[in-house]
Amino acid sequence: MREKALLFVLAVLLMAGVAPAGAVSVSKVQVAPRRGVVIATIDLERIFQAYPGTKKAKEELEKLILIKENEIAGKRAEIFRLTEELARLKTQSSSSNSAPPPPSTATPQSSTETLTGGSTAAMDLPGFSQPEPAAPNIDAGAEQAAVNQKEAELKTKKEELRRMEREAEKNLEALEEAKTKTLLAKIYFAVRELAEEKNVDVVVDKNAILWGASKLDLTDELLRKLKSAMIERE
Repeated sequence: MREKALLFVLAVLLMAGVAPAGAVSVSKVQVAPRRGVVIATIDLERIFQAYPGTKKAKEELEKLILIKENEIAGKRAEIFRLTEELARLKTQSSSSNSAPPPPSTATPQSSTETLTGGSTAAMDLPGFSQPEPAAPNIDAGAEQAAVNQKEAELKTKKEELRRMEREAEKNLEALEEAKTKTLLAKIYFAVRELAEEKNVDVVVDKNAILWGASKLDLTDELLRKLKSAMIERE
């Protein structure tokens, strides 16, 4: 859509005889008073698509798109790996929390305790020991900390992916627009040169007019001129 809009703008400029922004001013064709205005047509869209410079620009864009797609795919692979690691950590943490506590060793009762009912006195007798309190579950706390850390890392990677996708799309669109404008400027200069060579006063895009009686079509000659100029530059 953006490419067609730029082609339409160039067609209007050609009909108006105005150079696009940044173009070098070229002297107008001097029309002799005794002859009528000579009008020629070109198929601007066909020229743009068939111009070798367009193909080269598209190939360059496709290479850049592939590079960006690989970078984004790498980031998505990181996110997939972190998601699997997080799921595994959560499973381990859940298993640790649901496991029953280890059985405690029962302390034998003494006959003295049975007879007197004094448990405290019995614990002081030789051979008896006070049961140790249950130790806090240190592993469960460490596992939860690992889960929290992995969740934060995963969130950061997802934000990086979204930012990378937005920047890639924005940069590629800007680059495509810049390349299109450069190509259209080259086509414009070639049209002006060919018009001067053929003593043509007006060149219009045949796709931008409803009807025209002009039999002078410069499309093929313009394509040859553009291809020749590109070969010379190479």
